[in-house]
Amino acid sequence: MTKAAVQLKADGPVEFIEVDVRPPGPGEVRVRMAAAGLCHTDVQALYGGVASMTMPPPAVAGHEGAGVVTEVGPGVLGPPSATT
Repeated sequence: MTKAAVQLKADGPVEFIEVDVRPPGPGEVRVRMAAAGLCHTDVQALYGGVASMTMPPPAVAGHEGAGVVTEVGPGVLGPPSATT
């Protein structure tokens, strides 16, 4: 289980709750987050400030993050070589 900032209903508060995260699929990675931030675009998406950015609930906010890759899905080959 992982903790996430989640808005469970439209115009509701953001709550920190435990969520299940599925294993990474093809071309995806799992990242153990060290830090994540919420910015004004997250707030606008959660509370309808910009119609084109609205996220329907349940919505997990926070797209500015840093962490360590802990698992890779099928087809993930690794980082590109520093010499290419």
